[in-house]
Formats: sequence, C-alpha cells, structure tokens
Amino acid sequence: MNQLKLGIWEKRADQAQDALEHLFWNESIGMYNIETPCPNGECNTIFHYWWMAHAVDVLVDGLQRTGDKRYADRLGALHHGLLYRNGGAWPNELYDDMEWMALAWLRAYQATGQDVYKETALILWQDIQTGWNGHMGGGIAWQKSQPDYKNTPANAPAAILAARLYQAFGDARDLEWAHLIYNWQKNHLVDPETGFVWDGMNRTGDGSIDKEWKFTYCQGVYIGAAVELYRITNEQVYLQDARRTFASAIRELVSAEQGALQDEGNGDGGLFKGILIRYTAEYAKADPDAADAAAFLSMNAGLLWEKGKSADEALFGTDWTSAASGVITLSSQLSGIMLLEMMAGMTRKQAMTGKLDTADKESWQEHAGRLQQSLQRHYYNEETGIMNQWYPRGRNRADDNFYYWWQAHVIDVLADGYERTGDADYARRIQDLSRSLRAYNGGSFLHHYYDDMEWMALALLRAYKISGSREYMSSVMELWTDIKTAWNSHCGGGMAWKKDQTDYKNTPANAPAAILAARLYGMLHEEEYLEWAKRIYDWNKENLVDPATGFVWDGMNRRGDGQIDYDWEFTYCQGIFLGAGLELYRSTGDRAYAIDAKRTAEACLNRLCDPDTMMLPDEGIDDTGLFKGILIRYLVQLYQQFPENARIQEVILVNAGRLWDEGLD
Repeated sequence: MNQLKLGIWEKRADQAQDALEHLFWNESIGMYNIETPCPNGECNTIFHYWWMAHAVDVLVDGLQRTGDKRYADRLGALHHGLLYRNGGAWPNELYDDMEWMALAWLRAYQATGQDVYKETALILWQDIQTGWNGHMGGGIAWQKSQPDYKNTPANAPAAILAARLYQAFGDARDLEWAHLIYNWQKNHLVDPETGFVWDGMNRTGDGSIDKEWKFTYCQGVYIGAAVELYRITNEQVYLQDARRTFASAIRELVSAEQGALQDEGNGDGGLFKGILIRYTAEYAKADPDAADAAAFLSMNAGLLWEKGKSADEALFGTDWTSAASGVITLSSQLSGIMLLEMMAGMTRKQAMTGKLDTADKESWQEHAGRLQQSLQRHYYNEETGIMNQWYPRGRNRADDNFYYWWQAHVIDVLADGYERTGDADYARRIQDLSRSLRAYNGGSFLHHYYDDMEWMALALLRAYKISGSREYMSSVMELWTDIKTAWNSHCGGGMAWKKDQTDYKNTPANAPAAILAARLYGMLHEEEYLEWAKRIYDWNKENLVDPATGFVWDGMNRRGDGQIDYDWEFTYCQGIFLGAGLELYRSTGDRAYAIDAKRTAEACLNRLCDPDTMMLPDEGIDDTGLFKGILIRYLVQLYQQFPENARIQEVILVNAGRLWDEGLD
C-alpha cells in the first residue's frame, strides 16, 4: 500500500521487455537481431541504425520505470556494439537516423549520468546541424546525398532534440535552432486547415509535397516538437498546434470501428505507430485537458494486449488487432513496448498526481498524521515550549548545543500539517512554538549563523501566509534586515555563513537567502527583493555550481585558502539551489532558472541516489539528519511545477515507501 503496487501495465511492460531481451538480443554483435526467430544471426543483413536508436529509448523507459540495473547494463553494451558496427564513429548518411540516435542517448545520459552518452548526443547534434540549407526555403535535409529533399522525419525530431538540449544544458543557440526548425516545419509541411502533417517535399525534384503519404510517424514527431516548445515557452500556440495535429491524426489514421491505429507494414513502418504513441503520451502529460489522448492510449493498449499479442510470448506484429505470429521484426516489437511503457508511466503518474485510489490516499494521510503526533508526543518540552533535540528524552542535556535551525524546520512541518488538514491546532502550535523560541533565544530571532536565520525567516513567512498575523511578518523583516549584512566582498561577494567568519561563503548561507528574497518579492512586489534574489543566486551559481553538470558544492574558503570543498557532497545543497532556481523562475518567468533547477536535480539523483534502489544516502545524525528532508521538499516542488519528470516522481515514492516500511522504530 505504501509504495505503488506493481500494476497490470507494469507487469505487461516487463513481459514485453523480457521478450526483447531473450528473443532479440545478440551477444555476438552487441546489438539486437532485426527479427525473431533469427537462427545464428542470419537475419542481420542490413544495419537498421535508427531501429537501434528506438531500442535505446525503450531501455531508458524500462530503467526509468524500474531502476533495474539490467537496463543500465544493456545500454552500456548496446552503446559499445553500435559504435563498433558503425565503424567507430556515430554520424551516418541519414539526418533523421542521427536525430533519433541523439535523442535516445540524451535520454540515456539523463537517466544514468554517464557522460559518454552526453558526448554521443552532442557529437551527433553537431553533424545534424549541417543538414540545414537554403533549398526549399530552409529545413534539414533527409540525407547528405540529397540536400534538396526536405521532410518531416528529418525536421520535427531535430526540433525536439534542440529543445531538449536547451532544457538540459541551457545553451540559447539550441533554443534558436528549435524555433527555426519548428517554424520551417509548420510553414511547409503542416496543413494550415487541419493540422495534419505531410511527410516531405521535393522528393522527386519538382517541389511537390507528398500529401498522399499519411503516416502516424509524422503526426507524432510534430506533436512532440510542439509539446517541447510549449514546455519551454509556456506559449499556448504550441499546445494548440499539438491538439490540432492529434485530433487530425485520429480522424485520418484511426479505425472508427475499433479505435485502433492502422497497420503500416513491416520494416521501417513497424516503428511508426510507436513514435506517435510516445509523443501522444508526452502531449497527455503536458495538457491536463487531453483526456482524449489518454483514452486513445488506453484503447490501443487494450487492443494490443488482448488481440495483438502472440499466443506464447509478449511479441507484437504490425496489426494490433490480430495475434502476432511467424517472424516478428524488431521494429514492430519496439512499437508494442513503447505503448506498454507509456501506459505504465501514465498510470503511475496518475497515482502520483492525486489519482490514487481512496485507500492509498487515506493511508498516506494517516502516516503523515501519525508522524506529526509522534513529533509532538516525543519531542515537545513543556518547560521550554520548544522541541527537545533528541529522543529518548534522557539524551538531552542542559549544556547541549542549541540547534536553532532545527526548530525552524519544526515550524515548517507544522505548516505542512496545517496546509494538509486545515486543522487550527497546527496554527496554534506554530504560534506557541515561535513565541517560545523567541524567548528561548533571548527575546529575538536574531542569531550568530546567517543560514539559521534564513531558515527561520522562511518558516515564519509560511506562518504569515497561513495566519495573516503581522507578528510573523514583523519577525521576518527583523531577520531579513540582519541577513542582508552577511553580504560582503570576500570571495567576490556572497553571503557569509556566520558572523565571526565573514570570509567563508557557502551554499547553505546563499541559496536559502535567494529563496527568501524571491518569496518576499512574490509577496510584496518590491524590486529590491528580486534584485537581492538574483544577486545572491548568481554568486552561488558562478562560484559553487559545477558548470558541466549542475551539481552543487558546499562552500569555499572554509580554511582561508580559497579552496572549494569538493569532497562535501550533500543532498542539502542540491535541494536549496534547485529551490532557489524554481523560485526565481516563478518570479521572473525566465526559463533559464528552471533549466538550472532541473539540471541540479538530475545531477543530484545521478550522483547521490543508489542506482539500484533509488534510495537517498544516509548522511548521519546532528545537522545532516535534516539534509534529505530539505532535498525532498524542493524535489516535490520541482515535480509539482514540471510533472513530466518521472524519475523525480519515482525517487520520492520509493524513499517514502521505504521510510514507512523499514525506517521507523
């Protein structure tokens, strides 16, 4: 109950992935056979480069869904086998083939953090850009030997790739490419009346458009390009483009009787439906009103499994309405796997975004309530009015270090409880705790550590939003006035960590300050706060964020030697920096901040999550006991803003389930 149960679509996706592994993988060549059965590999007379790219894609699907190391291992073997088969280099003659390969390895990089996959995608992207020329008013050519033939398969995937590269690495030139390619595609190969996407133009050298070629593939990639640009720009025109093309695809290419996609034949055509399926799923994730897209996926998945599967194995042919038999090509098998993986992902996302069944919702509500009760029962100290720092109570000593910032996070979790339940008891406890804490701290919230004060101000700002009490806002302003004194010129700027060491600068003193300033701007709309948020954020990014990966280092000049603490790798730092990026994105609408946040989240999961279990690390007790909670808080906020990231979703779920099942005394 605590972790999502392995649903029926996940089991079916597993069976299809198992069939791919056991019936298609050829260890001797390090690639998949192009059909099954294929005695002694005799079927491999042609190197279907782009089919293998989609094999990479479905392996990434499996890895993201399960976290199973076998998918990562198979990706590594396939990467080696493909490079060897292609003569030791990645580029080839066909631009669309290279685009699919680049898209797949970019996803593999994002799922595994393996730099070699990133390098592969970027090598291919450099070659792909050479396909753009002035024939037919622009556009990317289909192949290098025919530069005047332009088609959707060579342009729409390139727009998707450019947009995703921009989202991954923040290079503005990639976004320019995405717009340039998309606009050419829309102006030349999309029916302005219906949104239906034509295949190509000037194939025969006469400038004509192949309007009679009606392929699911073309609809899918154009929908995918529109969705990616919508995610970047938030401009409704792109979502409208995706809606029109999806509706047109249904009218033209789906059987009115059964609701099934058409049989487009073997060979390359076997992959076409899978491509439409993949990008329809992306459209469904991006558009909360796309119930028709979700229903379309569900209808075809049901038909595929009930009618299109072979009798003995999870094998799929080109007709999803009749049982597969005989020789099965890799292309049609991959399309079937894509559909099952998209269904598994869609049902998991529904569960994560509030469409849990009633029992699951009540279960998590109960768990949260029980932990709140335990906090009050086992930690609240009636004499001091604040929380004890240890359990059992006997561990608390009068001369213990006072962990002021832990109490700030108590206020934060009480605010969580109030927002979840609306129970006024949480608001009362926040008021009692904050007043007692002020008294315990000598009649003021001011403190020796700047980061501690930042956490207190953030917690009290939430209390103000809940209650509207000026008492809290007055305290926030008192704290902010003191926090600003942390900024000085040591190390080129930045907020000091504490008042007696003003030349030591770290992420814990800067990223929460940027979050605080951005939230004050969002509430008070005074430019001074936004200027502070940007200034602090920019210093943090320039000095304590790895420019190659987005991973966040802890601090610099701790010993007075100007050095960065590269060996201090904490979940805390990742959480607060991505949180600061998210707040500035909300304040400014500047997509660059969202890109930063996503990159840091990705780098964090790649570096600090166990690749087999997806569990976050044990960082010890004392201050470090709070670190994972801080990361989780901001990962949840990032997921709420950008729910397409299934990996973040999975990490949250897995860690929550494991905490409840195994992490309590």
